[in-house]
Amino acid sequence: THYQMRLTSIERESILHDEWDVSRRSMRMAQLEVKQIHQNRVTSYHQRRTESTQLLLELSRQKFKRLLKRQSKKQEQEKLWEEAEEYAQAKGRKHQAILE
Repeated sequence: THYQMRLTSIERESILHDEWDVSRRSMRMAQLEVKQIHQNRVTSYHQRRTESTQLLLELSRQKFKRLLKRQSKKQEQEKLWEEAEEYAQAKGRKHQAILE
């Protein structure tokens, strides 16, 4: 059965060392590597969840702001373009003043 095939860590290490000539140091290095890979996977998983949560939060925030302002997406985009144009013009004036 499956249970009968299970070995303790001591038995596994003993077989690897005695029958396969794997050094204890190599076994320990492999264990540390596996542990690091596992930790990287856990970290990556949590980062993806955090990023998707932040994205949903930002989209909800934008939608809520539009509702409060009673603005359509088109109106919001037009306003953003106007602000970007004003910013570019102001930056251009500042750059022009530096050159003069």
